[in-house]
Amino acid sequence: MAETNSPGPPRTLRPAASGAAGPPSPQGEGPLVTEGMQARQRDIGRRRRDWRREQETLQEEAHEGWTRVWKIVGVIVLVAGAAYAYWRIQSVYHDRWPISYVWGALALALAAGIGWMLWYTSKSDI
Repeated sequence: MAETNSPGPPRTLRPAASGAAGPPSPQGEGPLVTEGMQARQRDIGRRRRDWRREQETLQEEAHEGWTRVWKIVGVIVLVAGAAYAYWRIQSVYHDRWPISYVWGALALALAAGIGWMLWYTSKSDI
């Protein structure tokens, strides 16, 4: 017979073994996982935990930074809006504002002050 080059593994005539495969291991050998391997796994696990902790810290700091930016932008928008409202009313009425606008401005300022005090005293980081 001529020898053919088949692309698969060589075939044997033995039937497939069921159950525990392979020859029995000699009794004199040591454990399959050595202390050095376990130490390396512990070291890898520790590095992963440290890396995860560092990533969480960076994400937290980035979130706090964006929160600070949005608070500052909000305050700037509120101040600009108040300045624009004052300028607009002043340009229409000059120094003769209607009394309802004066009382409205005073009530708004008082409500804003009380709201800020309540918010500031209920902050959890004090």
